Amino acid sequence: MFWNKKKKAALLDEPRAHHYTLAHIAFRYFCDSDPEQFFRVMASDSQAVVDMLWEKVCQQCEGEASVDLDIAELAVTPLKIGDYPGLLIEMPAARAIVEAMMILVVLTEPLASLEQVEKPSYRYFVLELGEPADEKEMTVFCEWADDNHLNRGEGCEPTPDAFIQLVASVVE
Repeated sequence: MFWNKKKKAALLDEPRAHHYTLAHIAFRYFCDSDPEQFFRVMASDSQAVVDMLWEKVCQQCEGEASVDLDIAELAVTPLKIGDYPGLLIEMPAARAIVEAMMILVVLTEPLASLEQVEKPSYRYFVLELGEPADEKEMTVFCEWADDNHLNRGEGCEPTPDAFIQLVASVVE
């Protein structure tokens, strides 16, 4: 989907390792290790989790190009999509193709049945910055399933409401 926003700044040639690793690997691996705990901790003390994951990402990406992103821009919002709990993670500004603008993780077990499930299943959606066309921003709607990065096609306007609606149309 295209819209009339002009590009704010020139895109980088390559995604920043720290940005990509945090959005596509760190949050996802932490969630996968214990989805219920991930949701509980992120909903109650997301800053501590973000700080811990950011430290690990910085260690993992040591030696990569300098980091020019402000982790304080990251925002976490608990929400519901139908009967399912979700976490919207708004990332610091994407400056390269495939960098995440937003992440939406959805537990696919209703809250009422969480205690009856040993390891709840979840879906991990990412709204990525896409290849711009005609000086207009474009987004790509992706999903991680296990270790597979699935391109679901054109994304939506990069606003929380639009992304939530897009994910809801797939989950519900």
